[in-house]
Amino acid sequence: MAEPNPEELFDQGKEILDFAVSGGGGAFRVDSLEAKKYYIQAKEYFEKACNLNYAKGCVSLGGLYEIW
Repeated sequence: MAEPNPEELFDQGKEILDFAVSGGGGAFRVDSLEAKKYYIQAKEYFEKACNLNYAKGCVSLGGLYEIW
């Protein structure tokens, strides 16, 4: 099995978070269940990228911790 690419993991997390922040077709509310679902998904990708020593993943993960 191929090793995960940290840059791709980061990009996937960023794409999910960007979708959530842009409203995902509706208004974005930080306290909504849908926002939390996207937050958790993005967090998982950023954690994986960070664990593979990809700095952008670590920085983004830290940013998510500040928000929630």
